[in-house]
Amino acid sequence: MRLKRFRCGGWNGYVSEQFVSEVGVLLTADGEALPHGRGAAERISVGGGRFVRKVLRRGGVLGTVLGGVCGGPTRLLRPLRLLPRLQSAGVETAFPCIVAWRKRMLTFRLMTVTRFVEGCDLLETEEERAWINAARMASALSSAGLYHRDLHPRNIRVKEDGGVVLLDLEDLRRGGRMAAVLMWRRLGRFLIKHGHWERKERLWLLGGEVLGQDAAWQRRQLLLEAAAHLLI
Repeated sequence: MRLKRFRCGGWNGYVSEQFVSEVGVLLTADGEALPHGRGAAERISVGGGRFVRKVLRRGGVLGTVLGGVCGGPTRLLRPLRLLPRLQSAGVETAFPCIVAWRKRMLTFRLMTVTRFVEGCDLLETEEERAWINAARMASALSSAGLYHRDLHPRNIRVKEDGGVVLLDLEDLRRGGRMAAVLMWRRLGRFLIKHGHWERKERLWLLGGEVLGQDAAWQRRQLLLEAAAHLLI
């Protein structure tokens, strides 16, 4: 899928060729707020299709202070250069229809628009096949030299056929040989932090086995890591 450069209403960015004529509408259409994620995400309907428009925000303490103020468009542009690797690895993603930035003096406001993926979040399913496919996706990312720094169950959509789709490509980076294990641990920490561990522990351990890890050892490491985060 090819992207074209655009300028519209103070925004600069890239748009997928098939949506060149819809840029203004995708950037400004009224939307319905989505409940999860630190970005200000909305579901919008344009030309019979459904999309997710999201203003990116910082996480942690900086996010509380600075909100949607970002340092520059690199966060959007870096993942675009990694898309060929992602596609070669066979990882299905919510491909960006638009990545855009607007300069505000010395800072930037960043926005993405992607197609809405029908289905449910990984967190909302008890299907073993979906969790196995999510672990396989983490393995495929790692094998392709990629790392998603915010992999958690709400950034993985599950389709009706059990296939999984990776969201939030702005968090994609180059990764090392341990990337799959680190991403799966990140996913486990999310389960603990948000009170889902007791219900999802079995499924998380199943994914760890798919990654070729000793389940008991991984569980112990995860709980120690989670405890350390709580103490910091």
